[in-house]
Amino acid sequence: MGGTGNTGGTGNMGGTGTTGVGVPGGAGSTGGTGGTGTQGPTGQTGLSGGNGNTGGTGATGQTGLTGYTGYTGATGANATTDLVLAIGGQPTASLATTELLSLGADASWTANAPLVNGRSYFQAVQLVDGRILIAGGINAAGQVLNSAEIYDGTNWVSTASPMITGRQRFQMLVLPASTGAWTSTNSMLTARYDFAAVIIPNSATLPSGRVIVAGGYGTAGTVIPASTASENLNVGGNPAFQWSYITGFTPRAQLQMVVLNILSAELILATGGIGAGNIPVNTAQTFSYRPVGQAWVATTSMVTARNYHQMVTLQDGRALVAGGYDATGNPIVQAEIYSPNVFAGAFASATWFSQNPLGQARAEFSMVVVPDGRAVAVGGYTTGATPLASAEVYSTTTNSWQPTRTMTSPRADFQAIAMF
Repeated sequence: MGGTGNTGGTGNMGGTGTTGVGVPGGAGSTGGTGGTGTQGPTGQTGLSGGNGNTGGTGATGQTGLTGYTGYTGATGANATTDLVLAIGGQPTASLATTELLSLGADASWTANAPLVNGRSYFQAVQLVDGRILIAGGINAAGQVLNSAEIYDGTNWVSTASPMITGRQRFQMLVLPASTGAWTSTNSMLTARYDFAAVIIPNSATLPSGRVIVAGGYGTAGTVIPASTASENLNVGGNPAFQWSYITGFTPRAQLQMVVLNILSAELILATGGIGAGNIPVNTAQTFSYRPVGQAWVATTSMVTARNYHQMVTLQDGRALVAGGYDATGNPIVQAEIYSPNVFAGAFASATWFSQNPLGQARAEFSMVVVPDGRAVAVGGYTTGATPLASAEVYSTTTNSWQPTRTMTSPRADFQAIAMF
């Protein structure tokens, strides 16, 4: 509120007092004492200054991402360590070997039980009971496999029944319920390979679970067009296992896709790949499945265009992207992190932060996040299509990669599983 206006002076003897005029803002001066005689009329009270405008309320700052908990080194002979299992793959033939990386105080790779059938371009998942299921791929003779195997912690054993259809360069996900046998379900609306797929976790909003697939090459060997590029499978709806198209996806193959969960704002992020022009792209898009029925929307593009790269979700909810091929077909070392603005509604607002590069350029490799929060990149092809046996570990505390022990066998187009 502005200050009180000046008080009018007292009138001279016999005269009429002068009316005081208030000046907004300053404190009013005290009027002088009138001379002796008949008191004149009291001067008019000065006007009060106007109220100042109320300042606007400051915008609420964005809540910071949860900080990364630093890795605690293993101690004692029986200390728990983080384990990564590398399975199969190739350089010149489909491998049947597997090996286990222990990331304790003394990191090491050890030979593990061999597969029943060597394979590459297959898929592997960890089941809810901890066992590992692998399926499909191609063998050393180039034959497409329909066989499947399960690892129980000791040995690999062929499943009682194979897949109904042999396949390679496909996707495999763990559904909310399993019968323990392969059964046919409704086919996708569009045949595809070199695509990406994720399963949406069960929730109060989507109690049945859903599968989202995107991108890939069609039967003609060309990138699937936008009108049929992405599909949604309603696992437990009525009727169940029905596919429907999702609009807005930018056509590309050899991409990566993950589910992010930041402040309960769950969304899917799809990055990179080979675009319709047959060159790598830096395109990034998000799909929010709350509510269901939304379309893919563009988000901030990656710093580096790439395909056959790897992307994982870190424990703080952000996404780490590393490696892949550039437009010349050479493997790259660049790594970057996607940090979305969780208050931006459709998540169109986000920032990619370049990270320290990989120690070795690599593509067609595997990358997993171990229980302590670090990311481990393993194998792949480097410059000159040379298969790698090397592995390196990324820490968000230092934003850097550090080499770890080398695998016994170089391998690419394989699968790695973080053992939980």
